[in-house]
Amino acid sequence: MIDIIFEDKSLLVIDKPAGLASQPGEGVAGSVVSVLEKQLGYKVYPIHRLDKETAGCMMLAKDAAAASRWSTMLAERQSHKRYLALCISAPSKETGIYRDALTIRDRPLEAETAYRFIAGFGVLPKEGAGGAPLVSGQPEGRNQRLGEPAFSLVEFRLGTGRTHQIRRHCAMHGHPIIGDDRYGDFPLNRRLKKEAGAKRLFLWAWGLELPGLGIITAAPPVHFIDFLSRWPEAPRLESVLASLSAKMSSKAQHNMDCPSAASSSSHKEVP
Repeated sequence: MIDIIFEDKSLLVIDKPAGLASQPGEGVAGSVVSVLEKQLGYKVYPIHRLDKETAGCMMLAKDAAAASRWSTMLAERQSHKRYLALCISAPSKETGIYRDALTIRDRPLEAETAYRFIAGFGVLPKEGAGGAPLVSGQPEGRNQRLGEPAFSLVEFRLGTGRTHQIRRHCAMHGHPIIGDDRYGDFPLNRRLKKEAGAKRLFLWAWGLELPGLGIITAAPPVHFIDFLSRWPEAPRLESVLASLSAKMSSKAQHNMDCPSAASSSSHKEVP
C-alpha cells in the first residue's frame, strides 16, 4: 500500500517509498504508477517524477487535463517542491544557489538549485586510526575540510528540474549526498553502510507548496530517523520540520497579504 497524503477530485499527493520507481519502464518490476493503479482501481497520471531511491511527496493526477494543469504550475514556479538531504561534509556558505550547467544527453543545460544549510554534526576519524568508529575521532578525515562537520542536513529548492540535479550539484560542490551510488563518495558510503546502516540514498522530498492548498508534507523516512539517531548532536527532524513549515507558512501568508510582492519576487530567491 502507498500512503496517500492528500486527495481531491483531480489530484493525489502520495508518500513515495524509497526504492520504488516512479513510472513503469524497461526492466522496472514495479512502480508508483502500477502499484497505485492496482490499489485505487483507476488510471493515474504522474505530474513529476522522483528518483527511484528518493522518498517523499509525489504528485499524480486523476486525469490528463489535471496533469497538464499542475505540470504547468510547476514549470511556472507557482508550485514548489522542497527537499532535505543528508550530505557528507557541508556547503561552503549558509545559503546560496548553484547554477552549474548539467550535461543531459550530450547537451549542456541550464540548472539552478537553491540550498539552505540546516545543521552539521559528527566528526570523521583520521584514516588509519585503528578502526576508530565513525561516531568518534578527530575532525581530520579525508572527506572533511578543517572546521567542517562530517555530515550536514541541507534543504533544497529547484529552479529547474534536470535529471539528478540535486545529487549532481551536491557532488560538484564537495558535499555529496550520503548513499549516492552514482555521484557520491563511494569508499565512505561503503563504510557508512557497514558501520551506520546507511543503505539508501539520503534525499527526501519532504514538502510541497501548492497554490490554494497550502503546505503538504510527507512523513520522515525511517532511514533518515535511524541515521540521525546515531549521533546525539544531530538535529531532530521534528523540530527541523516545524521550523521549515512555519517559515513556509509565514511566506505564503505574506504573499497573500501582499500579492504585488509575490508577483514581483524572483525565482532566484533562496528559499
